[in-house]
Amino acid sequence: MTPITIYEGPSQYNGAQIVATACLGGNTGTGKTLDITVAPASVRDAMQAFDGPGGQRGGSYVKALQSTIDSVCHRQCSHKGKNSCYAQHNARSAGQPAKQLANSVRTQDPRDAWQSLCKMASLSGFRKLRLCTAGSSGALPPEVIDWIMSDAESAGLGRLAYLESWRSKDAQHLKGSHMASTQSIKGAEFARSRGWGSFTSVPVPEFAGGYTLPKGATLCPKSAEAKEVHGLPITCDACGLCDGSKDNWIVVPSHGPGDAARKRSKLMQGVEIRDSSGAIVGRFKTITK
Repeated sequence: MTPITIYEGPSQYNGAQIVATACLGGNTGTGKTLDITVAPASVRDAMQAFDGPGGQRGGSYVKALQSTIDSVCHRQCSHKGKNSCYAQHNARSAGQPAKQLANSVRTQDPRDAWQSLCKMASLSGFRKLRLCTAGSSGALPPEVIDWIMSDAESAGLGRLAYLESWRSKDAQHLKGSHMASTQSIKGAEFARSRGWGSFTSVPVPEFAGGYTLPKGATLCPKSAEAKEVHGLPITCDACGLCDGSKDNWIVVPSHGPGDAARKRSKLMQGVEIRDSSGAIVGRFKTITK
C-alpha cells in the first residue's frame, strides 16, 4: 500500500518544514506495524528525486539529513551527532524510512486518509502503531499527534512509542503515551521519577561478567538475549510492553552500530542476565566455530 503524507508543516523543534508519512510496515523484529516516519520536508523531496539504485537510497537519506536533523530530533537526544545514531550514520537501517518517504503521496484530506489507513491496518491483522520509524513524535504539533494516536486507538491498534525529548517541558503532553528513551539506569530512574515509562538501552560492556536488572525492570522479551532463555519468536506487535500508558520499564542491551560485534566478543559469550529476584532471564549467545 502506498505511504501517505498525514502532516506537512512547521516543526515544533525549530519551525522548519517537516512531513509525517504513514504506511503499513514493520520488520522481522517489530512484526506487522503501522509505521510513522517524521522527516524534514527537504529530505522527503530528496528521496523522491533520487534516481539511483534502491540499495543506495539509505545512504542518500543519511547524507540529506545531516544538515536538517534538528527539525526532527531534539537536542536532548543522546545519540544525536554520534555513531550510535542510525539515522545519521547507518545507511542500511535508514533504508526503510527512506523508501517510505520516496514512495509517499499527498492526499486531499490527510485526517480522512489516516483514518482509512488505520482501519485497513486493523482489518489486515496489524496490532500496533509505531512511533516512529525515524524522527520524533515531539516534532509534530500536539493536536496532530493527538489525532494520530486517537484514530489508531479507535481502530483497535496499540502503540510502540518512544521519545527522545521527554525532559523537555514541551513534550509533557506525550507522557502516558510514549516511553522515555534512556541510555542509562540513572537516566531511566530519573525519567520514572517524573512519571514516564522507560525503554533503557544499556551499553553492551556494562553486561560483562553478569548483570542483574534493577527492581521493577524487565528485559525486552524480543531481545536476542531473552530469546536465548525463553526460545520464543516474540515480536514487538505481540508483546505490547512499550506503550507509555502502562508505566513499564524495559531494559535491553544496546543494539546500535557496532553492538553486534561487541556481543560476539569472547568477553560477552554466555554472559547471563538476571532479574532482581535472581532468576536468569537472558543470556548472551555463545558462538561456536
